[in-house]
Amino acid sequence: MALLHAPRPLSPRDGYDRLADDFDLTRDQLRRENEAGEKVWHILVRAAYKSLKDLKYAPPPPPFGKWRLNEAGRAYAEKVEKHFSAPAGSSDL
Repeated sequence: MALLHAPRPLSPRDGYDRLADDFDLTRDQLRRENEAGEKVWHILVRAAYKSLKDLKYAPPPPPFGKWRLNEAGRAYAEKVEKHFSAPAGSSDL
């Protein structure tokens, strides 16, 4: 929900940090690297953002390195947020 509630497009660094806070990741989880020395958390977040773009929920960032949702992405994110804040057993996804 980091992109839904962001007042402006997020830099990747801001996106990583906000999502890490949302998921309550530990320092060990944030520091984990793959064999190539890349942070696994960053790889997962980039893959998730790529999925949003592939689904047409996020436009390719016009200013390099800024993440944002388009209208369809915001509508879907609001639906997801509503789903996860609803009582157990009720679903409209």
